[in-house]
Amino acid sequence: AKFCFECGKPLPKKEPEIKSYPPIMTISQTAEFLSVSKSTLYRMIREEGLPWFGIGSHKRIIFDELMAWSKSKQQVLKGA
Repeated sequence: AKFCFECGKPLPKKEPEIKSYPPIMTISQTAEFLSVSKSTLYRMIREEGLPWFGIGSHKRIIFDELMAWSKSKQQVLKGA
């Protein structure tokens, strides 16, 4: 624990930072958000129907659509 150098009392713990994500995410940002590798994310797009759209040769994921897709996958797993 860290202490105040003036009064000696313990300093309050810092709240962990919550990283915010943009409404439209890159593959790297999405992989980080989901805690998966980029190759796993590409497989999820190819085989599991994760929604994406293209900008030139780049894939982008809309955050709200990712959350809706994730919830629909959870419902399928609960029903199985």
